[in-house]
Amino acid sequence: MKHANEQNIPNYLNVNTNHPLIYDSHNYNSIQKFITINSQDRDINKYPFANQFEVELPQDYLNVLNISVYNWTLPNSYNVFSDKLHNINMTFQINNPYNPGEHSLSDPLQNYIFEALVSNMYNNYTINISNGNYTSNEMVTELTNKFNYAVSEYIINYFTEKGYTSQLSDFIANGYYQEFVIVYNKVKKNVWFGNRSSGFTLTNSIAVNNNKNIFQIQNCGAKYGLIHPDDNEYGLPKHLGLTKLDEYSINSPYNADLTKFFYLTGSSSDWLTPNPLLPGSTTSFIEATNKLELIGPDSFYIEVYGYSCIDEMYPYTESKFTNQTNQTSGIINASLMKIPAPIITEDVNYISGQVSSQFFPYRFFNPPVDRLRKLLVRLRYHNGSLVDLDNFNYSFMIKILTLTPQINKIITVPH
Repeated sequence: MKHANEQNIPNYLNVNTNHPLIYDSHNYNSIQKFITINSQDRDINKYPFANQFEVELPQDYLNVLNISVYNWTLPNSYNVFSDKLHNINMTFQINNPYNPGEHSLSDPLQNYIFEALVSNMYNNYTINISNGNYTSNEMVTELTNKFNYAVSEYIINYFTEKGYTSQLSDFIANGYYQEFVIVYNKVKKNVWFGNRSSGFTLTNSIAVNNNKNIFQIQNCGAKYGLIHPDDNEYGLPKHLGLTKLDEYSINSPYNADLTKFFYLTGSSSDWLTPNPLLPGSTTSFIEATNKLELIGPDSFYIEVYGYSCIDEMYPYTESKFTNQTNQTSGIINASLMKIPAPIITEDVNYISGQVSSQFFPYRFFNPPVDRLRKLLVRLRYHNGSLVDLDNFNYSFMIKILTLTPQINKIITVPH
């Protein structure tokens, strides 16, 4: 019988070989690889903010068995209050302005101010606090100034439109509108809103409705994950300890003791007094129901798209689903690591952390992932909103366990 080459069989059809096949022994070596990722590594043109970006890894990681976050370094200067988090604005009305005519005050400027306030009695004034982080004293100072500024701005515009030139000059010369006084009760840990002459309303329901609308708009444009509205979260009023409902001021002559903080002594205990320049004026106030909240969410979530492993519940929201079913609402493989939010201080810019050797979440793959080359990272809160890091960067280390196949070898030892 002739061999293949003797039968004139072309070489490319010849299946005979002098090299024996090496069968898979199903033996593998596990190799740990560590990758450090810094948000500075991102394409800033494509990802201007550090809270979400994609990076290409330095090599192909083959046969990935599991992946986890090993350690991290985060800035402690992230913004608790920002326009991106929709928690810097609130609205109010002055629905019972001081009327100089009722108290026989013959002051032309006060009459014109009363006219301006009455014209806007059923409309809202809006304030926006500055982005950043606050102490309790800084917050109430900001609120006092912004409340008075909002009213002053309206009066200036009103006088300008009406052509009240001389009254506008007098208004500016007298220091604008200064009737709002907002303070912090250090014992109760809450905020007290006061006005030295007029009754007012905090229209918190507007913040609740705006919050729901914002979540709907954001979710329509969501690319890598949804934002889940929380019925317990409604912007700045929530942080200030206010309720979801509109709150109406109390006229203090009927509760005179409530304009005193009895943990203080002497005249300093009177945190709110009538304006001495307005005869017959009485104070009005609102006490926040809950404590002042300045620290923001307690945790950050590192999400690695396609490689996360921690299941999460959604924040509860009132809906047809939650009212009519007893099923849970949540998402599977929502994040790769949950870490405590840094405590903001003035002396330390960054804090570091590392996963405990006793417990660390990791994403396990069976069969292993053939190839890993890119990672899409998001740093977010529980409700899906991205953490506002401003211009700060952060870094973390990823641990990857890969499998390398090994060939069985027979070693002959000579006798």
